[in-house]
This record gives sequence, C-alpha cells and structure tokens, in this order.
Amino acid sequence: MQWIADIAELVDGGFIPDLGPALARGDELGSRRMLLLGLRLADEILGAKIPETIRQEYHRDPAINSMSAQVREIIFAERVMLPGIAQRMKFRMKMTGSVTQGLRYGFRLATAPTEEDWLGTKLPRVLTPLYALLRPFRLLGKYGAGLKQRVAPDLAPFVPTPDDIARRMLELADFTSNDVLYDLGCGDGQIVVTAAREFGARCVGVDVDPQRIAEARAHARSAGVEHLVTLIHDDVRHVDLSPATVVTLYLTIPGNAKLWTQLNQQLRPGARIVSRDSDMPGWHEDKLVEMDTPDRMHTTLHLWHIGAISPAARPS
Repeated sequence: MQWIADIAELVDGGFIPDLGPALARGDELGSRRMLLLGLRLADEILGAKIPETIRQEYHRDPAINSMSAQVREIIFAERVMLPGIAQRMKFRMKMTGSVTQGLRYGFRLATAPTEEDWLGTKLPRVLTPLYALLRPFRLLGKYGAGLKQRVAPDLAPFVPTPDDIARRMLELADFTSNDVLYDLGCGDGQIVVTAAREFGARCVGVDVDPQRIAEARAHARSAGVEHLVTLIHDDVRHVDLSPATVVTLYLTIPGNAKLWTQLNQQLRPGARIVSRDSDMPGWHEDKLVEMDTPDRMHTTLHLWHIGAISPAARPS
C-alpha cells in the first residue's frame, strides 16, 4: 500500500509530468506491465490522475485486470494472507509478461539480502556473501513453499530487537522482578527472555506466527528460563492482558492503534506500556527516549502509564 501511495504522489505531485519516458524505460527493462499495474492501483485505490491513454492501455490487458483484482483483494481482506512461494512466483511471471524474465526477477529477489535478513542473522563482515545463500531459506520459512496462503501478522512485520534495546525498554518501564511482562508480537522472544533472565520475572510472549513462537521457545530453553516464560500462539487481540503490569510493543502505528481499546480496557491503572519506534495515535507519552545501539541502529522508545491517559485521547 505504501508503494501504491508513492506512485500516486509522484503522479499527482507533478514529479513525473510525462509518463511517456517512464513507460519507455519500462520497455527497456521489461517492466512495462509492472509499471502499468502500479499506475492502475494508484488510480483505482487512491484516485491518482492517470492520463486517459494510459488508463485505456492497462484496462485492455487481461493480466493487469486479474492482478489488480488480486492485489485489491489482499489489501482489503479482513484477514491478511501471505501467498506461498509458488503463488508469488506465478504472480512475478505474470507481472513481467515472460516466464524467463519472471524467473530471472524471482531469482534476484530471492538472493538479494534486505535489512530483514541482516537484522535476523548477525554474521561477521567476512561472511557477508552468505546472506545471499541464507535468504532463500528465510523466505521459505516466512511464506512456505506450497500453493496455499497463510495468515499474515497484520500488526507489524517481524524485525528482531537487539538485546541492548530490549534492556533499555525494560529500564524505561522501571521493570522489576515483581512485574508481569506481556510482549505483544514477541517474535523470537528477545524481550521476554531478557526480562526473565535478568529479573527473574514472569513473562508472556504472544505471536500469531508459529515459526516465531518456535524460535522464542528455543530461545527461552537455551537461556534456561522456560519455567518463567509462557508463549502463546494467537492473535494478540484474542488474549486477555489484564495480568500484565508492563506491556512491550514493536508494531506499526496502525498496529498500535488496533490495540488502543484493548490496552485501555484490560490493563489496570499503573500498568506501563513501552513501544519501540511507533507512537500510539491520540496518546501523549509520559517519556520519550532516543538511543543508538553499538551497531549504529537508531531507535525511539515511547512510555505511557495507564491511568495517566485521558479518555478523550481516543484516536478518530
């Protein structure tokens, strides 16, 4: 959706006054259909002002018609689904208009490391080329190899939390051994394991992705704190949060907004919420901390206290 919004802004903001050269460049790169699909989605979803000649072109292409419908169905579905590797490859081929180009494009995407790969596995600098070999295995774990779609987490993608950021989040909440921590979207369990190991506190991690829960369970076991850590495979919106005295979040701003009512209604006065990077729409934090990690990762931490938040702060 962000990419579609970017296309609409480029067109409507006058940054691309003439789409002709862009389409000609698309012909050179074998990506004309890809560009036309983006323009059609920007037109249909966000009302971008696309020239009529271009609108006629993408409406004439049956493949663009079907792909546009497929993307809209995914975006507006009540339950976000992750297509499997085979489904994604089929879409790539259709998008490029050529089996050969689709395979080449898919191979490049499957072997070109991204930030998620770098953060997910820390390798010494001399082993950096191995990221290209590890990426296909991470994608298989994330999307599956088959034709079936899987439910996707719609509150945030998984990005690991380094140990020093986990510690700072707990410090910001004035976390003690008497607290009960709920980490919503716990991922690989870094925050709950850190809290259990260093404070001996009872911790609960919740994640909708079974792979993340399996990783968190292995993490807790290797740290020797599995007796303190409870891991729940479920959507966080289906979990009772009332036992929590501290809640940690590393979600998107829309993801935080979806938990607004649940946090306000289920947490007791005095409970603390710490969110990494994302604000809570309509709430004014009690404290905001910016920090840089040793590997130069910048992050912002937000702290709120339940009971100090005005009911009038409900986001519209």
